[in-house]
Amino acid sequence: MLEQLKKTNSNIKFFTTKDENFKKYGRVLNLDATSIIDHLSTQEEKDNIKNATKASYVTDREDLHDFECIPQIQKEIFGYLPIQAGVVKGKNQSLTGTEFHQGSEVNIAVTDCLLVLGNKYDMIDNAIDVSQMDVFYVEKGEVLEIYSTTLHYTPIEANKDGFSLVVILIEGTNTDIDFEKNSVLCKKNKWYVCHSSQTAKIEQGFKVGLMGDLLTIKYPK
Repeated sequence: MLEQLKKTNSNIKFFTTKDENFKKYGRVLNLDATSIIDHLSTQEEKDNIKNATKASYVTDREDLHDFECIPQIQKEIFGYLPIQAGVVKGKNQSLTGTEFHQGSEVNIAVTDCLLVLGNKYDMIDNAIDVSQMDVFYVEKGEVLEIYSTTLHYTPIEANKDGFSLVVILIEGTNTDIDFEKNSVLCKKNKWYVCHSSQTAKIEQGFKVGLMGDLLTIKYPK
């Protein structure tokens, strides 16, 4: 699939987590997440994702905490801090914003997907150009630690069937706060800026900070 994406998106340079430059954004964890991936890969789940019209995110799902890899991640990555294990899934073809948190984020790829990553220290006045960010093809089964200094956002689907990704964060992250308009801090432990094309977000008071052309992936017919 990666080679096909390269052909239909010749203007975009694609990397994988095996490439050297991924090291500044995160690392691949040697963890077996097969059981949790199988749990989230039923035919019903696949159909729901394929039929989705947009991405959806649930911050924490109790059923995921029963899998062995979750307490292992809580110990090895978060040092026993309370964590949440949720799922982001559905359809998304574009990078419409970017965000960061205090503390690492762990991702488990339930399907192949694309992550667009950047460095927080490249932001000037809470803004970054999309040309300063890199596109990574993530394979199903990969478990990634995304560092606290890494800018990231909703995954982009690798194919028209959609995507699914487990998201593990410090407990409380991405929950609601009293949001001040034009503030980068928009949820608990979430600093976010949107792309100038996102008029609905801007009207809601979110700050524009992702500059340049809207990065959109094209798919083979």
